[in-house]
Amino acid sequence: MYTRRILIKGGRINLSTVLGCAALMFFTLAVAEVQAGTPRYDETVITDDKESKVEKNVFLPETPNIYVLATLADVPTETTVKAVWIAEKTDAAPPDYEIDRTEMKAGGPMNEVKFSFSKPDAGWPVGDYRVELYIGAEMVKAVRFRVVNS
Repeated sequence: MYTRRILIKGGRINLSTVLGCAALMFFTLAVAEVQAGTPRYDETVITDDKESKVEKNVFLPETPNIYVLATLADVPTETTVKAVWIAEKTDAAPPDYEIDRTEMKAGGPMNEVKFSFSKPDAGWPVGDYRVELYIGAEMVKAVRFRVVNS
């Protein structure tokens, strides 16, 4: 059987060794691509206009809807993502009062999420709020906003 040898700085290396190293390097890069990074929310915007996506973090009590729009990165398919709406400090609720929560399955080709909360009947109480964003069971980001009188 004929074996090719490649000369490297006066030494010799077997061609099958070179091909084996190249295959190992390719496999390592492929695995690194699959495990690209930690699941996360990217480009998170809080707004009252889901179409224009103009960032805004101060709202009036009569604001019809408040949206949290975000892109997802490295989130596996069928992963649960969740938004928890919390009144941090208002006259209408105790501190850190959970108002509502929304969950959905995401990941894979679904790389954008839109969470929203509609104005309460009496309007948004003036105060400070946050929306905690979860991927699976882990809270990975909090977005804050305020409601003020005009």
